[in-house]
Amino acid sequence: DPTEGEVILQGELLRTLSRQNRAHLRSERIGFLAQGGSSLGNISLRDYVPYMSPSLENAFGKRASRSLSEFSGGERARIELMKILSEDKPILLLDEPTSQMDEHRTLEAVEMILAYVDSGGLVITSTRDPLLLQNADHIIRG
Repeated sequence: DPTEGEVILQGELLRTLSRQNRAHLRSERIGFLAQGGSSLGNISLRDYVPYMSPSLENAFGKRASRSLSEFSGGERARIELMKILSEDKPILLLDEPTSQMDEHRTLEAVEMILAYVDSGGLVITSTRDPLLLQNADHIIRG
């Protein structure tokens, strides 16, 4: 619970919901991307992302049967980002989503995030990436 104010998520006042209902609301409405990519090293990309979006299919389709451990850190970060963007949740919490990507992939990732926001999604991210910061609507420095 917040120390001040109220949290309303998708019209639901969180303090009025049971713990179970809060968890359900979070799992249905909020996507979370942790920094560092997936720890599911032995699972194949196709098993991890059973329905591959066209962008994932174009980027990784030929290697879909490979284990995630065979992808670089930057590729795993990109796969995670593409997966979470395809889950169609209205709110995303992203922890350093471009931290392991080269300049070209960072630009692609930022474009994907901006397209998600343009379609009505909300992104809250922690980042030091100048391109993400440049495109942010609000910046909170801590």
